[in-house]
Amino acid sequence: MDVVMRVNLAEVAAGKPAGAPPKPAARALVHPWLDFWLLGGLSFIGLGVVWLAIEVMGLNIGGRVPWWAYYAAFAVNYPHFAYSYQLFYKNYTNRLMAPETEWQSRIRLAIAGIIVPMLMIGYFIQAGMLQDRQLLGYGVSAMLFFVGWHYVKQGYGVLITTSVYKGVFYGGWQKRALYINAYAIWGYAWLKGNVMLAQHKYYDVSYYTIDLPRVWMTYAGWVALATSAVAGAVLLWVWLKEKKGITPSGIVGYASSSYFWVLLPHVHPQFFFFIPLFHSLQYLPFVYKFKKSEFLHEQQAIPPEQTTERQRRWIRLVMFVFGGIALGALFMDLVPAAIDKVVADDWAHFSRNYFIVCFLLFINIHHFFIDSAFWRRDNKDVQNYLFKA
Repeated sequence: MDVVMRVNLAEVAAGKPAGAPPKPAARALVHPWLDFWLLGGLSFIGLGVVWLAIEVMGLNIGGRVPWWAYYAAFAVNYPHFAYSYQLFYKNYTNRLMAPETEWQSRIRLAIAGIIVPMLMIGYFIQAGMLQDRQLLGYGVSAMLFFVGWHYVKQGYGVLITTSVYKGVFYGGWQKRALYINAYAIWGYAWLKGNVMLAQHKYYDVSYYTIDLPRVWMTYAGWVALATSAVAGAVLLWVWLKEKKGITPSGIVGYASSSYFWVLLPHVHPQFFFFIPLFHSLQYLPFVYKFKKSEFLHEQQAIPPEQTTERQRRWIRLVMFVFGGIALGALFMDLVPAAIDKVVADDWAHFSRNYFIVCFLLFINIHHFFIDSAFWRRDNKDVQNYLFKA
């Protein structure tokens, strides 16, 4: 009793109500401080350094990928693609056929999981059989078109998820304003890159930008400015007028994806080498949170005495992590590069990089559709292991 009284007196002296419950830990994907940097903060510093190196120091990166950016792709960018496959196709058939799956979700799952990959496989086989360089070039153009869509959707998802973690909920019209603005920035960026006919190279595959009327870009720019003003007003309204609060990590994630990464390649093409690294860093905290929550849920369901089953769960988790690293390196570099080397003499007149280009285009574009179908509120696993965790 005396001990309890001394503890209560100490709490009162420290300004805490006697017997007050402990303050709940702040919700985060990884950690409140780390989230800010992983979700976009690091890209402002990293790309700022690149800008200083190019503009102030006069460093000419040219058309070569810096060696460290190449190995960063192995360590960060390639695994993030593999993890999306591992997450999406786990229990895929059950989710597709489950009676509780709504028809809209069923359509998205079928498109992303079956229709898109089948169409792309047929497309690339056709390009190879005909040895049609133009078809491969169209594939590159498609990837560059969809990558902006993917980036801005992810940035919007970052803002909404981190806001939910802080108890900041946006209304329907507010979400639409943020969503439309993200799409407007993507549209402007794509038009900006297609107002002049030009030839570019992706490995040894040529692709061309489109000679669209320049006035389209002007109109798109005004739309982007107007929707940006509305989006900024929404954030300020929710923070200052509705007193719901603000989410710095979510805002930096939204701003970096919807503005920084989509528009900067038009400032310096060299930025194209570095942006996928920061995009992948933004993606991995979601994988971490999802797999951590799933693992803890499964462990709690296993009785303590079943040590063998607990060990199996650990092994599966380790295999998921290192499997993603291995699969990413194999299918985005090592395997297609090896095939290209074997057939180099026979295919030299067509493309020395046919297989690696096809693999990269397939995985990138398919990944965009996979994520669009998986990271949704109507996915009960995402609800349980991301939003409610």
